[in-house]
Amino acid sequence: MGTGAKAEGGALIFRDASGEIAGVGGQAAVAGASHEAMSKRYDQLSARYNKMVESWGSLTVEQQWAAKDKLDALDREMKGLWRRMEARQKPAKTGLERAEEEYRRAKAAWDRAGWNPSDAVVRRWHKAQETMRKARQAAGQGN
Repeated sequence: MGTGAKAEGGALIFRDASGEIAGVGGQAAVAGASHEAMSKRYDQLSARYNKMVESWGSLTVEQQWAAKDKLDALDREMKGLWRRMEARQKPAKTGLERAEEEYRRAKAAWDRAGWNPSDAVVRRWHKAQETMRKARQAAGQGN
């Protein structure tokens, strides 16, 4: 896979042993990247992916194996980018929704721990209970 990474124009370019580009970590990977930047990056990746797929038949078996690794890397990056773009379309969770989710997870960890939970599990469970209580009060639901 990638043996070296070099920043070029704000993007990390990963090259394999032969110097071919094995993967790219673009600016859209930054958490604060705009939806337009992420969409543009997705279009760029998609175009590269489609170009490689179109030339598949003219490649030798060795070239196809090398291209497959590159296609897999592109596919993974595109899927990750797509998930981040979709997540931005969803409405933001309220404090109560986040507290309820953490409460369920902490309760599950507490239940899995059995009769001798670790200190971390106990702290997480107590913190989740307190956070849930505060979130309910803030939402006006009482206890």
